Amino acid sequence: MATKRKIISIHEKKKSGITWGRFFYWMALLSFLGVMAYALFFAGFLSINQADISGLKELDREAVAEVVNSHISGKYLGFLDKNNLLLVRSGFLKKDLKNRFKKIESADVRKKFPNALSVSIKEKESALIFCDGDNCFVIDKNGTAYSEKDYSWPEIRENRLITLRDFGEKSIKLGDEILSPGYLNYILNIENKIRDNLNVEMAKEYETPSRVSDDIRGITAEGWKIFFNQNVDLQKEINMLRIVLDEKVGNEKRKDLEYVDLRSDNKVYYKFKEGTEEEVNKDESSQSAEEKKVEDKKGKKKKN
Repeated sequence: MATKRKIISIHEKKKSGITWGRFFYWMALLSFLGVMAYALFFAGFLSINQADISGLKELDREAVAEVVNSHISGKYLGFLDKNNLLLVRSGFLKKDLKNRFKKIESADVRKKFPNALSVSIKEKESALIFCDGDNCFVIDKNGTAYSEKDYSWPEIRENRLITLRDFGEKSIKLGDEILSPGYLNYILNIENKIRDNLNVEMAKEYETPSRVSDDIRGITAEGWKIFFNQNVDLQKEINMLRIVLDEKVGNEKRKDLEYVDLRSDNKVYYKFKEGTEEEVNKDESSQSAEEKKVEDKKGKKKKN
């Protein structure tokens, strides 16, 4: 009997030792976790004191900063500071920025240990303004309508974008692909090429009866119109226009022009404000160009 009691006593001691050991283990673990939680969430060690925003071109920095600050201000559940680096919801912040500012193409939010936040923004490249009746949309470089016309944007306020007005009956909405990249590039190249080749300034207003017609109509700073066809090579049209202006119109009569029509592949039509429409065919213009080259060469030889 003594042996049995002795065995029971030893077993009880072992059981008591294991219980106290577990107790101290869990107390130590909870204390450690408590200290870690305090250090991470309440001691301010990971409190964000610097939020860098980069990549802005047209967007207002203060407006973007206000959105960023709204995500790192205040508290969660009434006691957890939102400006804790661990608690910043990067994905939600990126989504909110893109929803608030349609001009944002992408946003990258990075946490920099221990207390800095970096927000890198890439803005969409506005190509032109497309107007369908009274509704005007900003078109990006891919030809997609991504925002309604916003007069607070510097590029719109300063009239840096071309406007294309469509008189067709087909309405558009945000997100629609309005223009193909080729059509878009054609329009955007008109202004610079006309200026560089002919020293003629174009107004930033263009029209089309329908964007599917390839018919584009612009107006010069002098007040006369030019009709383009997107299916005709732009450089070829410019060469034909040069012949008309140099050989048929001249500098003195340019102010009296009503329009020059470059939409035909083989002929150019032009009309003065008080007159009938006249034409220049491709062969005639080519001959004039060759004659001019010959005269230029003769002039150079005489000088030499």
